[in-house]
Amino acid sequence: MGEDIGPKTRWISERLGELWHLRGAFPGLGAALHAFDLDHANLFAFEIARRLGPGEDPWPLVERAISDPGSLGPQWNKRIGPTTARRFAEMKPEN
Repeated sequence: MGEDIGPKTRWISERLGELWHLRGAFPGLGAALHAFDLDHANLFAFEIARRLGPGEDPWPLVERAISDPGSLGPQWNKRIGPTTARRFAEMKPEN
C-alpha cells in the first residue's frame, strides 16, 4: 500500500480518466448509433454530447442531426447520407 504507482501508470490512469469523462451522460449513445450502422457513430455521439445541456435527452438532437447533418457542420453532410436519414425516420418506437 502507499507504494508509488510510477509516472507511466499515472499517465495512463489520467488518460483513461479523461476518456471516461468524455463518454458524457449518455455513454451508450455511440454504441446504439453504431448498431444502427451509422458511419462514425462514436464521433457523432461525441458531437451530439458537446451540444447537450446537463441531463438533456440526446434523441431529439440526434433526430434533427440525422435529418439535417449539416446542422452539426459541413463535414457531416458526407458522413450521413439520405439513405441513413430515411432508415432512421422509418424506425418505429417500441411500445
